[in-house]
Amino acid sequence: TFYYAADNSMVGFEYDLVQAFAKDKNYKVKLIVKNSIDEVISSLKNEEADIAAAGLSMTDKRAKDFIFSPSYYEVVRRTAKLGR
Repeated sequence: TFYYAADNSMVGFEYDLVQAFAKDKNYKVKLIVKNSIDEVISSLKNEEADIAAAGLSMTDKRAKDFIFSPSYYEVVRRTAKLGR
């Protein structure tokens, strides 16, 4: 949900969102990169992290454990059949 630029810096929409949130609240940010949604959820449950900026969709199960912000985009899943 972010990506590394050519100069190895972090960039992307959710990276910018976290930085703006931290600046508004006067928080310092330490980013922890996780490689899967399961790792993100686990780090929140284990209190290794306070928030997640990972494009998480709200499910009934997740809503029981976490507080979600209002949605800022809608994900629509699609499949495609390719032919030659």
